[in-house]
Amino acid sequence: MSKRKAAPPAPASANPERGERVLELGGATYVLRPSHEAIVAVEERLGKSNLALLRLGNSGDLTNVQLAAIAAGFIRAGAKDDLGRAVNETKLGKAIYERGAAAVTTVLTLCLLDAVQGGRSAEGNGKAPAANNQEAAGDV
Repeated sequence: MSKRKAAPPAPASANPERGERVLELGGATYVLRPSHEAIVAVEERLGKSNLALLRLGNSGDLTNVQLAAIAAGFIRAGAKDDLGRAVNETKLGKAIYERGAAAVTTVLTLCLLDAVQGGRSAEGNGKAPAANNQEAAGDV
C-alpha cells in the first residue's frame, strides 16, 4: 500500500483589478501589489521616485539591491500572512540572482508602470471609471 503525498499548497494568485502580479523566486510564488504604501516604502528605501525607478527598469539598469527592495515592498503589500510580510531583502536578492535579473526586472517594471498609471485607490483597489458627464466637462 503506497502512501499518498499531500497536495502542494495552491499557488498564490494575483488580482489584476488591483494591479497585482505574481513573481516566482526560489521555489516560492509571491503576489506583488503596487499599493501606495508599497510605493512610498520603496521610494524611501531607495531614495528614488517611482518614475525614476520605472525608467531604470525600462532601460534594464536596476541593480540587484534595487530589484530586491522593490520586490520586497510589493510582496509585503500583497502578503496574506506574516511570513510574506517578513520577506528578507538579502534572500530575495540571492533568489533574483539565481533566477536571472531580466525576468524579474520585467515583472517589477510592469508593477511600477501600473502604479504610475494610477486608476486605483491608495490601497490598490480598482476604482470605477469616472462617469462621462459632458455638462461637468463644459460641453453643453
